[in-house]
Amino acid sequence: MKIIYEPHPVTPKRKAELRAQGFKIIDARFKPADAAETETGSVDTNGDGKVSIAEIRNALTAKGIEFDPKAKKADLQALLEKTEQIEALKAQLTEKGVEFAPDATLETLQQLLEGAA
Repeated sequence: MKIIYEPHPVTPKRKAELRAQGFKIIDARFKPADAAETETGSVDTNGDGKVSIAEIRNALTAKGIEFDPKAKKADLQALLEKTEQIEALKAQLTEKGVEFAPDATLETLQQLLEGAA
């Protein structure tokens, strides 16, 4: 079983997605400093420590994120990282009881989190 370190609380939807991909979910605060996982390490489905463009595309598709099939790996990885940042911020805001629009931007979510501190 593959391990993924996710910020808690994990939404039921995200939990179902990760479990369907065969991951055991552990709170990100318990991630060892020497863990070989990158920010997008959760998409390293073959466990080789390297994230391929196919793995990034699969992760984006699993999250329901549309992308240009001709996009370069760096652009897709940046999109995936931004999506993961948005998910983490939404989880933190939900934990604090702060409401936000489902389509809120990264910048808006960051401002809401700063205001909730």
